[in-house]
Amino acid sequence: KEKEVLEKLRKIKNVTESFELYGDYDIVVKVETEEKERLQAIIMQQVRSIEDIGNTSTNYVFDPSSSYL
Repeated sequence: KEKEVLEKLRKIKNVTESFELYGDYDIVVKVETEEKERLQAIIMQQVRSIEDIGNTSTNYVFDPSSSYL
């Protein structure tokens, strides 16, 4: 199931990296957005709507020198 979920996650426009893991988590994805509100929408509307995703954990990282800010 992890590979199927991973393929669905990779189809989300803002997902820039994704990996299958062994340990506490099964999958980690990197989502890049210009606004944290957009990140929240992607997680709530797209990621969490994928069947077989039981739980998510989000770490918000920002770079003050980024061109996004």
